[in-house]
Amino acid sequence: MNWTHRFRVFHRWVSIVFTLGFVANLAAWAFPEPPVWIGLFALVPLLVLLITGLWLFAAPYVQRS
Repeated sequence: MNWTHRFRVFHRWVSIVFTLGFVANLAAWAFPEPPVWIGLFALVPLLVLLITGLWLFAAPYVQRS
């Protein structure tokens, strides 16, 4: 198992966490005043998705060199 495969699997699992956080964020907006920290449930996995997604995008080009 190489690093690209591990990043891909990790990226998939983080995308599931992001989706659940996004749904929780939407559900929180049903209340009159949602807590501020509820947005972190979607924001933190989104940042991880950005980093792993950039790696998965660049990996074929880096591995060719």
